[in-house]
Amino acid sequence: MAYSPFALKRGAGARLLRSLWLVWLFGLGQALAAETCPGVLVEVTRPIDFGEIRFEPKVLGGWISLQPDGVYLLSTGLAVSARSQIYAGEVRLRAPPRVTVVLAVDVQQATDANRGFEMAAFKVRAPGAVVQQQGELLVLRTPDASATAQVDVRIAIGADLLIKHIPPGKTRYSAMLGLRCLQAG
Repeated sequence: MAYSPFALKRGAGARLLRSLWLVWLFGLGQALAAETCPGVLVEVTRPIDFGEIRFEPKVLGGWISLQPDGVYLLSTGLAVSARSQIYAGEVRLRAPPRVTVVLAVDVQQATDANRGFEMAAFKVRAPGAVVQQQGELLVLRTPDASATAQVDVRIAIGADLLIKHIPPGKTRYSAMLGLRCLQAG
């Protein structure tokens, strides 16, 4: 099979190159964030809240899958109290129009001494903006708004909550889930 320099521009090779670029960019992370994100504001406006979770007797574990629009699914043996609500997280991004911003998901989990809960599989939706997700990295293109110097983008974030150890009784679980800017330009 002959090598073609154009082969990496399509298919699996292109996805591999994009992935490697994002991994490299994530590695630069903290050092570049302040220098490469001028004029970009990232602010958590609402944490992810899984509400008050109830467990049936003899349930050993489970999961809750929360979508960015607030719809959720529960594994067998789990229920959410009718007195509490489940909310997807929301982050406000303020940046110049027509800019590509690379963001990293930053999780600060609620206090869980025995690590019985784990957040995974983040899901993102940003109406009006184009978002590509690669694990915990997001590449977002802000919308075109030629009449303004800055645009506001609301980013809704869902996640899967994996429950490894069931605490006694019922529990409430919420987590601060933020995004930090790695690069803008």
